[in-house]
Amino acid sequence: MDGKRFIDWNGEVIMINAGVNKAVQVNFPLPILEVIKATESIDVQIREKTVFVKILSADLADTQIFVSAQGVTYPILVKISLENNDFVVDIRDLRQIIAQKVMEEQRLTKDIDPVTLVVAMARDEALAGFSVTQRDQLLKRFNKNGLLEARVKKVYQSSFFTGFIVELKNKSILPLVISEQDFVGPNVAAVALERESGYLAPTPQDAETAVKGQHKMLVYLIVVPGGQ
Repeated sequence: MDGKRFIDWNGEVIMINAGVNKAVQVNFPLPILEVIKATESIDVQIREKTVFVKILSADLADTQIFVSAQGVTYPILVKISLENNDFVVDIRDLRQIIAQKVMEEQRLTKDIDPVTLVVAMARDEALAGFSVTQRDQLLKRFNKNGLLEARVKKVYQSSFFTGFIVELKNKSILPLVISEQDFVGPNVAAVALERESGYLAPTPQDAETAVKGQHKMLVYLIVVPGGQ
């Protein structure tokens, strides 16, 4: 519709263009409680979630109104415009949208247990309520004496759990055996190894051995908030 605008609001001043004696309909996401205006040369009418704004004086260049809606105050700068007047302005409160999204994510993830998360990680599947981020971050705490290399390859994140997919690589000429107990610590909710035996073959000495990949293994580590 000509003269209609959509504004994504995140706390800044909202600007609307108004003509003299031409009402602008401003729609808000919350019921309106009160409107404070800076001058009597402007008329405002409240209808539930809508404020109708009309400039009464041609001598006015611009003015401000403050719209109060259930604990939120929307500051609006009304500018006088001879053309390109707004007819309808729809305001979306991005902070409210983000808060609703967080609540929905919490609702989706509160019933997901660590085992379900581990299974999704092992299958490389998405999981409702979890963001998935690719990583290639070296974990120095596991790289002792240059015998073992550990890298975070992917992170599953929600409000309740964080899942890390860690790739272990044997850098030694001798085999290594890894156990779930090697990763147990504060805030750790679950640990699973790609191979139940935990066996890591010696570092490959030729391309054929390297292709088999037995010197590498994935670890699926689930921690609760506060864990590292």
